[in-house]
Parts: sequence; C-alpha cells; structure tokens
Amino acid sequence: MTRLLLERHGYRVLTACNGQEALELFRQDPGSVQLLLSDVIMPRMNGRELCEQVRQLAPGVPVIFMSGYPADVMSEKGICGGGAYLQKPVKPEELLGTLRQALST
Repeated sequence: MTRLLLERHGYRVLTACNGQEALELFRQDPGSVQLLLSDVIMPRMNGRELCEQVRQLAPGVPVIFMSGYPADVMSEKGICGGGAYLQKPVKPEELLGTLRQALST
C-alpha cells in the first residue's frame, strides 16, 4: 500500500523484503536514492542497522522509520536513532508530509 501511495504521488520506489536486500539495492545505485523509508523491525537487519550502513555510503540521505510500536518504546531501545519516526498505521497525508519535509531539508 505504501509503495502504491508513493508511486501515485510521483515518487520512484525501490522495495525490499528485508534490511539486507534493501542495503544491496542501495549499493547498486546509491546516487539515485534520495530518501530511506524503513520499517524498524525487519528480518536479517533492523532499520537502525540499515540506516547506519546506508549513511556510511551516503551520509546525507534522510531517513524515515515506521513501526507499529510506539515511538517511546523504539527510542528507549535506541532503535530509531537518526531519523524521523512514524507510528503505523500511518495516514497517507502524514506519510506524504513527512516525506516532503525530509526531502526539503
């Protein structure tokens, strides 16, 4: 649903099944990725680990994390460092607004 929403609003979206796959997609063409939108909890590599790896390759890439867990739980565990946070379910206008804001900074 998220991919469809973003594509309908003109964004080009790369999707991955897990953090490791996302990192491999990023490594294939890091210059074409303008933002990382990642779930926090994923198999093989969590969102924070993915963010750290991506930022080693491209330090300025903005990051938005999403999760069904409340933000305070995620911050207590140190999982969401270095990015904006959206709690699922996310309203389309909230996601699009956060995305526009992250891309404009």
